[in-house]
Amino acid sequence: MFATLPSKAPLAAAALVLSGCLSYGDPNLAEPTRLAALDVGTTTIDDVHQSFGQPHQVQENPDGRTWDYYGVSTRISPLGLIPYAGFVVGGDHVTYDGLRLSFDENDRLENYVEIPEEKHYQLTLVTVGDAFTRSYGVRSIRAEMERLGLPFENKAARNVTAAIDRYVD
Repeated sequence: MFATLPSKAPLAAAALVLSGCLSYGDPNLAEPTRLAALDVGTTTIDDVHQSFGQPHQVQENPDGRTWDYYGVSTRISPLGLIPYAGFVVGGDHVTYDGLRLSFDENDRLENYVEIPEEKHYQLTLVTVGDAFTRSYGVRSIRAEMERLGLPFENKAARNVTAAIDRYVD
């Protein structure tokens, strides 16, 4: 009798699914109409929250604060599907950009800069090492939302903060 080999269709389907893309944050940060609405000296922190939502990172400065927003997309490398070796050579193709907004002590927009798009390859070993990220980013976002009396979205903060910690330089 002839021995039959198992069908490769399930393996091919799994490779297609696993090599998909994931996105975090806001992919439309640099949309011209959104940026045109930012008026230095006039736009308030509440205006920015209404337009862009909860910030992805918050830093307090002596004379105000900075809010960062990111758009991060990842595509899993098919090299990660190689048994055993995939753990070493596999990884993610990462693309990200962002927007940094600085506010004065009265919560008025002082300036903003676009964080230019960057692309790099993140090895699986590095990603696994970053799996236990600190929760400082989430706590600072929560404190900022509480300070402003705005709703805090815990799941969004955790997902985006983990992606930023893992992929953004």
